[in-house]
Amino acid sequence: MKLLFDQNLSSQDLIERLDDLWPGSRHVRDRSLGLIDANYQTNDDEIFDYAGRHGFAVVTTDKKDFRKLSRERGHPPKVILMPTGNCGIEEIERILRERYCNLLAFHNNGRAAIYSI
Repeated sequence: MKLLFDQNLSSQDLIERLDDLWPGSRHVRDRSLGLIDANYQTNDDEIFDYAGRHGFAVVTTDKKDFRKLSRERGHPPKVILMPTGNCGIEEIERILRERYCNLLAFHNNGRAAIYSI
């Protein structure tokens, strides 16, 4: 499973820290993905579509919009909803590592679309 981190989560440092568990993960700010505009803004619809086409699970704190997209369009992609607040990189890494086995089971469950942490 590859993770696609939404704009509201830390970028490259977090991806490098988690590469041993989720190789190939990316951040929406990665210009090569084509998901940010000139003002460094992203569009949730485009992120959702990109993730579904390229085999990513979206990791976000944007519970309302991505939950709605998942309900309306189904999956893929799967959506991982992170807790809101001022979590630092270390805290996000700890949360994802602690739930690695659960996230793998979620990924392999053909019916599950949203995993809320």
